[in-house]
Amino acid sequence: MHRTIFIIMLILCSSQSSRIWGQVITESGTHIFWQPDRKLTANDFQGEPKSKDIKHCKEKGACIVPCLGLYLEVDIPKNYRRNKFEMVYFAPAFQKSCSTIMSETKDVSEGQLFFDIMEVSSRIGRKLLKGYHDHISISIDSLNLEILINNPDTLLTSRVGSTLALHARDAAKSFYNELSTSYYLDMYSSTESHGFDNWRKLVDDLLLKYEEYATKPEECYRMVEDKPLEKKYKTMYKKRK
Repeated sequence: MHRTIFIIMLILCSSQSSRIWGQVITESGTHIFWQPDRKLTANDFQGEPKSKDIKHCKEKGACIVPCLGLYLEVDIPKNYRRNKFEMVYFAPAFQKSCSTIMSETKDVSEGQLFFDIMEVSSRIGRKLLKGYHDHISISIDSLNLEILINNPDTLLTSRVGSTLALHARDAAKSFYNELSTSYYLDMYSSTESHGFDNWRKLVDDLLLKYEEYATKPEECYRMVEDKPLEKKYKTMYKKRK
């Protein structure tokens, strides 16, 4: 029986206007998108602290507030009869205007840790999404197994890309919320904290564990442009926070 299979390319992005990685723009004037060699600096924290943040800084020593999000874009073909590719883009984002630092030392190591946790979360989201697509594709037609083996970066599914992308993103955000909350409670509420260095090692280990699902600079250009990169596509879904 003939079955129509829709191929979804997982394009995972990061952005920048003045910074260029190779030939790909990876940062805008307002946002920094995660890349391994783009570390946060004190100058990136351009927001004004809120009264509750100032209070936390004075009372608990939590003096840095990175404004982070996991962006999602889904582009679909304008004509499915001629093009079977759908594109899903993820990008961990740091917004400069609402990120604040209140310590005199201007140490941003904790802000970088949270940004890296968001990157780990995005990698988990990509892993989940690929697993969903692979399972569905093989279930629909076992002949697709060979395609998947020969094209590991290509995801196949039957027109459910946006739904699965949303599910993967929600799972990724849940992971971020759980791990970042655990860090905060351990560092600022526990009498026996594990210490920053141990948390830094944990996050570094997770980045290494999911390295194959890392955010790629060429994939993140989509977020900078804020529109489909090819004329034959249109935006189906956008989630930017």
